[in-house]
Amino acid sequence: MRAFLIKYFTRASWGSSPRRLALSLHRFSQVEADSGWQALNLLYRTDDVDLQAELFKIAVEEAEHAELFRNLAQKIDPQARAFLAQRERMDLYAAYGSVLNTLADISVSEMAVHDEFDKYGKATDNADVKALFEKIKEDEADHGNDTFDILRRVAGDEKSFRSALRSASHRRMWRNYGFVSKGFGNFMMSILTSLFYWSLGFLVLLFSGGRGVARQNVAGQ
Repeated sequence: MRAFLIKYFTRASWGSSPRRLALSLHRFSQVEADSGWQALNLLYRTDDVDLQAELFKIAVEEAEHAELFRNLAQKIDPQARAFLAQRERMDLYAAYGSVLNTLADISVSEMAVHDEFDKYGKATDNADVKALFEKIKEDEADHGNDTFDILRRVAGDEKSFRSALRSASHRRMWRNYGFVSKGFGNFMMSILTSLFYWSLGFLVLLFSGGRGVARQNVAGQ
């Protein structure tokens, strides 16, 4: 479903307006910054020095990605940021209560982002945007492999590792479903609201016109 939306709707949206492209890049910047924050937040939840070092490395690279997206967005449309809505942040550790579950969510997200960034890079003819997605796509693949290795070590055995990944995949699916449902609901609400106001305006015009004709008839008499 996401692949279909990216291929057709994202390409159409980005091609129709530089501002829409810039706003999307700003949102990618927010997502990358959030990933870095999640890694840093998890760093303080463990005493494993090797795990802390890996998480810090991921956080630094995600912060770099966020800056790259932000800078390119500013280059495309310096005014777009003023129209950017703040992204609601979810504390994965607080939500799932364990290092294992949080790591699993980070791992699944990194690998999913790698696949999606390949599609996003093909959804635009802007050479700078294509090059940036290509660069970050490879970094995300490395992050995914690194977090898979860390997750396997933290899980302790293959069964726990696969169970954690499976649960994280289901959670990501439901989060995406909620996001798409919310977006679709907002879209439908905007259509219904527009229809209501157009209908209201038509009725006002209709009755105002009727009263105008009545007044003219009275005045003529």
